[in-house]
Amino acid sequence: MMPTRSQYSGRAQRMQFALAATLLVSMLPILVCAGVASAQSVPGFLVETFSTPQSPNLLAFGADGVLYAGRDDNPAGSITAVPVSRITADGTAMQYGGPILDPDALVVDEAGVISGVPGAVLVGGLITNPGPGRITAIRPDQSMFTLFEAPEFGNISELKFDATGRLLFVSLTSSASHVSNAGEQPTVLCPAGNTPIFLTVAPDGRLFTSNQAGTVRVNAADGTLINAAFAQFNGRASIEFAQGGGFGTDLLALEPTTGKIFSVSPTGVKTEIGSGFASSEDLAVGPCGALYVSRRTLNQVLQVSRVPSPDINDDGIVNGADLAFVLGAWQSADCAADLNEDGIVSGADLAIVLGSWGEVP
Repeated sequence: MMPTRSQYSGRAQRMQFALAATLLVSMLPILVCAGVASAQSVPGFLVETFSTPQSPNLLAFGADGVLYAGRDDNPAGSITAVPVSRITADGTAMQYGGPILDPDALVVDEAGVISGVPGAVLVGGLITNPGPGRITAIRPDQSMFTLFEAPEFGNISELKFDATGRLLFVSLTSSASHVSNAGEQPTVLCPAGNTPIFLTVAPDGRLFTSNQAGTVRVNAADGTLINAAFAQFNGRASIEFAQGGGFGTDLLALEPTTGKIFSVSPTGVKTEIGSGFASSEDLAVGPCGALYVSRRTLNQVLQVSRVPSPDINDDGIVNGADLAFVLGAWQSADCAADLNEDGIVSGADLAIVLGSWGEVP
């Protein structure tokens, strides 16, 4: 008896399924090694590799959307003299300036208030280990000069500017927070006692620090302690304030030991919003509110951005109005048209609109 057409079809489907299953099983070791099985996830957002600089440590954005990354080539930590990295909006990374001893942390002096050079990148480092700390300024032409050095603030772990132009930083040697006004020699702002590692500044000027034990402390702009235990994490946690783009404006925290990202309410209530980021170093907020995560031992910076909506004007269909919006913002940093949140409206954003043409999101 000859098999029917439906029997042929069913047999072919079963053979295809078996072949696909066999292929998947054979590829599992490759997928696991590639890290696919433990992929990072932030529901409602895209997680992609943004750049692959050498051993990126702490991160800092310039006003132009350029990202700078500190560096440490030794997984266990070291003070080797190496240059930091400069990463453009398309993810291209290059070495920036010359070798600096232990260049973990950095920040951009946009107005030149502290360094006297607008756009200079200030890098925290060491002179010797153990020994005095040093802040080096890298000019836009990549020449360098020593800005500050003193035994009181060796091993600087993070630098920030506040809205008034003050340079703020925390030091593992002093276990304190320091401040410099208009280029003056840094002084202690928040006394030792909390051993701060990470530092961020709230929109209202308050200082938030987190220590090795994961305790987040809040100080007023003048250093007065407000809350000694605002939030508690499982070990050290990088902290930054969100700037919209789907993440709101609350405090964000990256917990490397568990690989989780949290949003923290103004009252200190934690909400897990992401997972899979184990072995990460730092969290930074970039153009259009996207998040960036450094993974030092993997030579990788991840970008966490909103799922792009090609219906830019929210009229219920992707059409010429959305196309016109993208073209009108071409080569700008307009967040509404920068659908993939890479810092510039370009062909990638145009492709998102054209690929969804006529659809109702």
